[in-house]
Amino acid sequence: MSAITLIKATAAGKGRYRYSGVLLASDSEQVVVDCIWDRLPAVDVGALAFEPNDRIIEYYYRHRWINIFELRRPDDSFKGWYCNIAINEFGEGVILWRDLSLDLVVLPDGTQQVLDEAEFEQLALDDETRARCLSELQYLQKWAAARRTPFDAR
Repeated sequence: MSAITLIKATAAGKGRYRYSGVLLASDSEQVVVDCIWDRLPAVDVGALAFEPNDRIIEYYYRHRWINIFELRRPDDSFKGWYCNIAINEFGEGVILWRDLSLDLVVLPDGTQQVLDEAEFEQLALDDETRARCLSELQYLQKWAAARRTPFDAR
């Protein structure tokens, strides 16, 4: 397993956060990375909280504008999924993901909550990009409801 650098960027591509993880898998469809949340303080996103030392299995898709974070406590107990509508860019040992603000939380019982819709509306996006984001959100919601991998994890 090799180290990988992850960069969360704004929709315009300006880097905001840089962190590291361990590459678990990579194929023509997805890249899977194991990360430890080492930021302080905890980040509360409503139904979920990213807390120090939480483990996050991050799924980045090569042909979809999404990434899915499987969130686990330090004892490996499952918390839920945090999904981003994002454009993922892959390089040698690095993934840059441009956050398009629209997010989906999926709890272990399957309950879904869309986040940051007002922030998404404020982004300066063309009509085609905005429509693609909404389409990706619908795709994610159906995917989660059907409990397709990785939404089958517990």
